[in-house]
Amino acid sequence: MCGETTIYKLVKKYGREGWVEPITNLYLDSTEYELLCNLPANEVTKNRFHFANGSLDVYRFETETIGIFEIEFLSLEEAQSFSPPHFVVRELLDEDDNTGVSLALRRRN
Repeated sequence: MCGETTIYKLVKKYGREGWVEPITNLYLDSTEYELLCNLPANEVTKNRFHFANGSLDVYRFETETIGIFEIEFLSLEEAQSFSPPHFVVRELLDEDDNTGVSLALRRRN
């Protein structure tokens, strides 16, 4: 596909407090990625599409597809004044069912 790039990264999230969640991204080369792939795990794969100053992550499972729109803000005021794109149907900030970990566990079941 034109313009498609594969990026391998390991993300550590430190827990959300209200609207803020510190994270660290470790970008992996293909060798590091392959080594991690050999470890036992529940795998989640997503496609990310960038637009509207954010990104839409699309997760596909055997029986469902989940889309999560994410955007980062420089301040709380900027976040509070944001109007999401028309396709955003609800805020997931307080829903733990749609985190990467919960999606991986859902995949296992």
